[in-house]
Amino acid sequence: MSRDKLSIEIGEWRNKHKGRLDAEFKQVMDILKLMIKNNKSFDVTAYEIAQKYDVTESTIKDACTRRLKLSTKDFKTITKYPEDLMDVLKKRFPERVQEINNLFI
Repeated sequence: MSRDKLSIEIGEWRNKHKGRLDAEFKQVMDILKLMIKNNKSFDVTAYEIAQKYDVTESTIKDACTRRLKLSTKDFKTITKYPEDLMDVLKKRFPERVQEINNLFI
């Protein structure tokens, strides 16, 4: 496969999945804001965010755990360590670095 064709395919994949990644990013950021800034539990925030986006709690929890390659226990723990959390988020959402940095200001 030529380099140009590969670049086109990668660009098409990004465009196709952009909406899903945008929604996932917003869901993760919303849950973190409630957990960190309002000191709410993961289960309570997952329920609230699921209601906001009209999705199931498991969809929200999946975005915060499996899609970030974390267990539920690890996700709950990492919210107490902003630098580690930022590293995980930046790997998953490299195009959203500034927004991730702003979460902790």
